[in-house]
Amino acid sequence: LLLREHEAGLRGERRMMSYATIAALIMAGITWYVGASHLLLCRRHLGRRHHFLFSLSCFVVGVYTIFSAGLYSATSVAEGMVWQRAQLTAVSLAALLIVWFVHDYSFRRSKRTIYVFFAYFLVSAILGIVAPDHWLFAGESAVRHVQLPAGLSITYYEARLGRLFQIQSLMGIWAGLYVCVVAAQGFMRHDKRKYATLFVAIVVFFAGVINDIGNSLGLWNFIYLTEYAFMAIVILMSVQLADEIAVAVAMRTHLRTVEERFRSIFKNAAVGIGLINESKDLVTANTALCGMLGRAQWEIQGTPLVDCLHPDDAPGVIASCEDLLGGDLDAFREELRYMQPGRRAYWGDMSIALVRGADGEVAGLLWIIVGVTERRRAVEALRQLNEQLESEVTKRTVELEHTNTKLARSLEILEDDERAGRLMQFSLLPAEARTMGPYEFERYLAPSLYLSGDFVNYFRIDVDHIGFYIADVSGHGVSSAFITVLLQSLVKNALENFKSEQDRSILDPARLMTRLNEELVRQDSGKHVTMFYGILSVRDNTLTYTNGGQFPLPLLRHDDCVETLKLPGTAVGLFDFASFTNSKMQLPPAFELVVFSDGILDIMGNESLPEKQTRLETIIDQPDLDMPKLVARSGVKSVDSLPDDITILMVRRRAHDAAGEHSIRGA
Repeated sequence: LLLREHEAGLRGERRMMSYATIAALIMAGITWYVGASHLLLCRRHLGRRHHFLFSLSCFVVGVYTIFSAGLYSATSVAEGMVWQRAQLTAVSLAALLIVWFVHDYSFRRSKRTIYVFFAYFLVSAILGIVAPDHWLFAGESAVRHVQLPAGLSITYYEARLGRLFQIQSLMGIWAGLYVCVVAAQGFMRHDKRKYATLFVAIVVFFAGVINDIGNSLGLWNFIYLTEYAFMAIVILMSVQLADEIAVAVAMRTHLRTVEERFRSIFKNAAVGIGLINESKDLVTANTALCGMLGRAQWEIQGTPLVDCLHPDDAPGVIASCEDLLGGDLDAFREELRYMQPGRRAYWGDMSIALVRGADGEVAGLLWIIVGVTERRRAVEALRQLNEQLESEVTKRTVELEHTNTKLARSLEILEDDERAGRLMQFSLLPAEARTMGPYEFERYLAPSLYLSGDFVNYFRIDVDHIGFYIADVSGHGVSSAFITVLLQSLVKNALENFKSEQDRSILDPARLMTRLNEELVRQDSGKHVTMFYGILSVRDNTLTYTNGGQFPLPLLRHDDCVETLKLPGTAVGLFDFASFTNSKMQLPPAFELVVFSDGILDIMGNESLPEKQTRLETIIDQPDLDMPKLVARSGVKSVDSLPDDITILMVRRRAHDAAGEHSIRGA
């Protein structure tokens, strides 16, 4: 019975041994497949060394896994020693490649440590092949029997390890700690996602290595896990490196697109672009630059830069290129001349800048030309035109100054004449205030220019009669002032005829107005006059008057009321068939009669004519009315520039005059 149980246990061990061998072979195949496929990928798409080292690591670990499968299948210690020696060589090469892979993957600059590991593991791999057995093994059998769950077990036929294996174990621990530190530093300082994957893979693999070292040294009894732990590196790092390859492929595609776009821009740019080598010879040029230089593409290559420049500008450009290549300048730009066949010089806005390679070294110079010949011609033409214009302006300025001098002189003469005319015209006006009998007369005249087209007069006709009128000639200025002088002369002539008993029309307003109309029509001056003419009778205090188109209508204030003297009439000198009528009224014992010229209406805003007439009634409706109050309330002096002449005539009779305090003769 005991013999049968022992044979059953051996059959279980052989069955378990075959399971471990099959698992190792499967992992070896997976590892080789990953290494081969990744080697092909990195060879086609990426030239970085750590991808190649990862592929080699997969191949070597795959070989180690095959040697492990051989150890699992051994049935004697002597057979196990052969596979242990092979494992030493494979694991040394695997450690060398893994440490080197992690070093390159993290882009560490210091190579002192990697050289130490490289030298040791390379020597260790060689010793695994050529060293005698007593260097590697202690000469004792170390068969290990490992009991697994589910009633399974596995037996390892091994020899006890010697000093070389023990040193190998210590170096393996050191190498594992080194790569863990490198991965941790990368995680803390650089790309966390990239180094997190590396750190997890290294920790898992290092845990498997520690387990196998402990088994080999007899510290504990468990199955070997190195080949299983390496699968973490295979799976995690192959995914990470595949992502790098995918990114590299995308970057290459993008770079190819950018390069094609740059080539298209370089070829089709409207500005001239050329590349110059360190010998200052043209390497290539785009179509625009070939056209500017008047040369074909094959003629451009190898042409010295100095041959493309104007002889006067070439030394400066070459010196600037030397400064660029020497590092004294980064770029320079200036408008200079370039040459075409036939030694024709053209102007260009030239820029030359350094071109550096990916390593930062100077690769040449970039030459860019923007043709500005037409612009410079236009600028030169504009400059000449400006000079001509300045000359013409200077000439015209002299002529204008001469003309202005003559005009200023003429204006001075004209102003002198206007001043003289103003003095003459205002000398014809009566006194601003005058009392005749019981009546007081006041006037105010404000011309819009030097001379006025308005006129006012009051005069004694005889002992019993006083005449007065206000006239407004159409327009204003010199021509209108002449008509006022003519009008004053005609009225004065009628007064003299009355005094010589030749004509009594001066006492008949309608008749006098008719004669004035006939005379102005006969003169054909193109002017007409609006006029109000009245005769005051001292004896019976009556007013006889006629209206020749005067507006606004005269206003009569008495007994705290204001009434309008409404009498229609036609302007004087406008029609030869015009007719005028007299109107006679009894005046109150005390009154104020005020007549405005139509210039007063122009300064009263946008009111309608009836509203303006009502406003005038409000202005004169006040006690103790006098001319200063009228001027102040009408707002004449508040206007800077009068649009028309303004004249105000006021006739007053006070209450004490009605009682007969003054006789006519005494007045």
